[in-house]
Amino acid sequence: MPLNFSDTPQGPPDPILTMGYRYREDTNPKKVDLGIGAYRDESGKPYVFPVIKKAEKMIVEDLDLNKEYPR
Repeated sequence: MPLNFSDTPQGPPDPILTMGYRYREDTNPKKVDLGIGAYRDESGKPYVFPVIKKAEKMIVEDLDLNKEYPR
């Protein structure tokens, strides 16, 4: 017997997708898309936040840090 979803109420809008729609509609030239986690600059190249670069540098330089993945 095939399923019939015609009587199923529609759920609320997905907050992540809604944020993407709102981003595209925003005309502010300084907007930053934080929806998916793949941040891009004006030319479409990946943008890495300075705090991420700082954290990566700290991890690489800390020779006492256990960098093994947990089991």
